[in-house]
Amino acid sequence: MPLGEYQWFTAALTLGVVPALGILTWLAWPVFQLGMALDPEMDFSLRILSGLASIAVALGALTLFQRFRAPRPFANFDTDRVRLGRHEVLMTDLVWAQFLVTGSVKRPGISLLIGSDSKKQAAFRLRSGNGYLIDGDTARLVSEVLRRSAVEMPKDRFDPKGRFLKTTFPMHLTRDEAIDAVLAPEDFTPDFLAPPA
Repeated sequence: MPLGEYQWFTAALTLGVVPALGILTWLAWPVFQLGMALDPEMDFSLRILSGLASIAVALGALTLFQRFRAPRPFANFDTDRVRLGRHEVLMTDLVWAQFLVTGSVKRPGISLLIGSDSKKQAAFRLRSGNGYLIDGDTARLVSEVLRRSAVEMPKDRFDPKGRFLKTTFPMHLTRDEAIDAVLAPEDFTPDFLAPPA
């Protein structure tokens, strides 16, 4: 069964939409210059349109790439497997979870990434700054996948007892923390966003 609806913007977050848009804008400049070189008398507005068209094409390619990189996940609870695009992994192969913060500090959005050691990952938007919250059915399904997973904090050979893992890996979550974040995203506040006591 599908784990929520596919949201290209959530997938784009796994690459970094702001740097990607900056790169796309930077790449539009050569297209603008090429238009000037090929036809110096070309209308200025046509050059601008050609630059914008190149950004649109590149953004479309980025979206397709991200859809391939972070596809809509499906779960089979009878076989304890998750399908990520053309690949299937056991739920116990999902070994890490981390969150991403988008938007402003005053109105932060939170997305959750879960994945395996083989770089297969799924992205879920838990909440946004404009009031969006993950729907209850999707939250229950994702939390059940997490319960059956082997998600844990990354290991650090310099910290064998794990005392400083939250400092070393501030974006990573334990399995219980990830489940809590999915089931109550409105209450999930990363430490660095929490108001001072």
